[in-house]
Amino acid sequence: MSVETLQQWASARKLQEVEFADGNLKLGDETLSGNEMVTLTTGDNNNSSCQYTLGSIFLQIKDPEQSLMVYRKACKTYGVNDPIKASDKQMVISYFAASEEAAPEETAGEHPVADAAVPPSTEDKTEPTSVEKRPHHHDKKRDRHHESKHREKDRKRSRSKEPEKQKEKKAHKTIDPDKLFSNLSVVVGKREIKAKRDAEQAKLHAALSTEGFHVTPEEIAKYKAENPNSMVHEIPVGDSSSILKAGAGKDLKRVLTLYNETMSTKQSNSKKSSSSSGTALQSPVKRAYLIGKRPIIVLPKGMTAPITMVNAYDFFAESKFVPRDKMQQLLRTTGQQPKTVFVRSVNARLGGGKVEYELMDNPKSKLHSSKDWERVVAVIALGQSWQMKDWPGPYGNPVELFGRTFGFYVGMEGDKIPTELQGWSVKQARLNRDKRGLDSVTYASFWNGLDEWMTIHRPELLPQPEVSKRRDNSLTHTDPLTYPNLTRYARGCKDNNTIMPANNTQNVASMSAARNPSPNAPPTKHRDGFELISRQPIQWQSASTVTASNNQLSIPSFHDITYHISLDDQCARIAFDRPEVLHAFRPQTIREIQQALELATEDGRVGCIILASNNLSKYTPAFCAGGDQTVRSNDGGYQDGTETAPKLRVLDLQVQMRRCPKPIIAVVDGYAIGGGHILHMVADITIASDRSVFGQTGPRMGSFDAGYGSTHMARLIGQKRAREVWFLCNFYDAKEAKEMGLINAYYPTSELEGRVAQWVRRIIMNSPTAIACCKAALNADEDGGAGIMQMGGELTRMFYMSKESQEGRDAFLQKRAPQFRSKL
Repeated sequence: MSVETLQQWASARKLQEVEFADGNLKLGDETLSGNEMVTLTTGDNNNSSCQYTLGSIFLQIKDPEQSLMVYRKACKTYGVNDPIKASDKQMVISYFAASEEAAPEETAGEHPVADAAVPPSTEDKTEPTSVEKRPHHHDKKRDRHHESKHREKDRKRSRSKEPEKQKEKKAHKTIDPDKLFSNLSVVVGKREIKAKRDAEQAKLHAALSTEGFHVTPEEIAKYKAENPNSMVHEIPVGDSSSILKAGAGKDLKRVLTLYNETMSTKQSNSKKSSSSSGTALQSPVKRAYLIGKRPIIVLPKGMTAPITMVNAYDFFAESKFVPRDKMQQLLRTTGQQPKTVFVRSVNARLGGGKVEYELMDNPKSKLHSSKDWERVVAVIALGQSWQMKDWPGPYGNPVELFGRTFGFYVGMEGDKIPTELQGWSVKQARLNRDKRGLDSVTYASFWNGLDEWMTIHRPELLPQPEVSKRRDNSLTHTDPLTYPNLTRYARGCKDNNTIMPANNTQNVASMSAARNPSPNAPPTKHRDGFELISRQPIQWQSASTVTASNNQLSIPSFHDITYHISLDDQCARIAFDRPEVLHAFRPQTIREIQQALELATEDGRVGCIILASNNLSKYTPAFCAGGDQTVRSNDGGYQDGTETAPKLRVLDLQVQMRRCPKPIIAVVDGYAIGGGHILHMVADITIASDRSVFGQTGPRMGSFDAGYGSTHMARLIGQKRAREVWFLCNFYDAKEAKEMGLINAYYPTSELEGRVAQWVRRIIMNSPTAIACCKAALNADEDGGAGIMQMGGELTRMFYMSKESQEGRDAFLQKRAPQFRSKL
């Protein structure tokens, strides 16, 4: 009954008068429950049906033309919990529209404007009652002699039934005259614009037409014969490529002459301008506060963006697009954080040099002043304005933002370009997970655009001239690296993090010879230039990938450790990879470290070796907690099923580390306890984080180390402190370890990787042979005959490289007397 009542209200055009309150529909004295569930069934062949509450149906048919969002909002306002699905909307509206068509004739008269809006047709004149009265087929009460007469009329009525229903349905829609005339004006205006545009294009085509300008080969030959002098002096124009093509087979001496004349004129003008300026200094830079600062590239934080902080470093620094999911998995495996700083060379035609860029995705929390925001040179647009909704001032408006910065949009190939992006001054590019060629294209498109933009808008962030010379060719004190400013500059690098790029570290070693301090400059430790070395973290590559491309070494698969190398910084990284047990070692772990250490020793591209650990946030940080007690055997040593008999394999590793000619740096972040504490002591250098803890636990667990663990410790910290460490089994923090001589240095955890990179780069700058001999000599004092043997081996190797030694070999092979004196 409720559905019939609602149909009656719809037929009587009274839905707008219905009051919907407290979950009830009320019209006059009639009240319906809005929460009553009803089922609507169509009478078509499909026999479709749907079930909704009366309130949901009422809100839909009250305004059939309303949008989905408006309808859903109305449902929320009236507490309707079952809004009609979009797929059922048309069926519900049609169901009640049918009831309106079946309304009495009087209801149609209530809307004369709607009726007047539909022009009468010829069929309406001949059949005026075809709409008001439904035809009845085969009336049994009629006389049989009238049946054949009216059959044709019934057939006509059935054919005109559906069109007339549609006309009646259209008649219910009111047409606004103002809207009608407005629409007509738009249509007429568009036609006028199109006609005008077509006329202009026709004129343009006519102007550009070649009709009447055809030149035959005969005419060209005739002109050539009549004007030989003109053709001889014909000068091709354009870029170098087009000139060479146009001048193929011709004598280009004339072109070269004109070029030389032009260049000589330019040089003379430049000399005049420079001489007229005299000794005047260059015009001051407009924004001097930007010099030495890092340009910032802002990245989107949206999960749908192809490039975010997770994979931005690989793309912008290495021209390699790694999908976010793969990069996240790689970072979890290595335990590293995404890199945020990289160095890039500026195009030589734009001045050359190196620039250190910074990647950032939350500028609002890191940039606190307008001067900081001026460091933003590029914004990778997400395509949605909410990306910059909280940014200050003009930076929150996309139109103004991309007028102040270089805008760049990166989308996946095949994806639709965001609508908002169309109105922004943003360069667009594409990437593809499978097409690696697009990486280079998009990379080049970005950097070409940004380099040119910075040259014009942010030249202060590009490399600046650092050295000015007097007429006597000596350096002036305006050079920031010249004494007495060198000390202040080095300290400024430490405070402001404006450090020398990694690719320039080879110049630091000769810095003392390159500078020309004043005669009375005071001595200072900063003269060595160590603080100027880059602290950008080392970029590691999988050793198996690198060696496979070079066909040099065969890398086995490791389970308890990881092995990476860096070709740029010429070092290798061997890391414990058992964080769930604080990187405690078992025989398999030690065997894998020995294999990796042998690989690094034999690899000529490696000059320094790092021994570290892969820590994960869900586990306690540790370097190594010593031997894994779960595989400690009652038969002596450790047995994890990989040994033929239990043994203390770690003792062999200690000897191997001492005899390795390349320096080994132990990087400690967390606990270095027991056997792990001894391994870091056996390493040549130990660099730790400020959260590291050191100590021995052997006597508390029925164990001890009477070898390097005792003797070498005593040489490092003294007999008394060594006895304290072993007898008490106390733990010591990084500061105490530094004071007693157990470690070389410690830094905040966030700076540890950068500081280790600084130490490695300084070591790589030095002579590898000299370092190998120094290491052997330092070990010989403690290792006795074995140490002297190692040092002697290094000296023998060096002697083999001399001409004197080679003369002895050659004389033996040639069966002659050696001439050693001639080779001295």
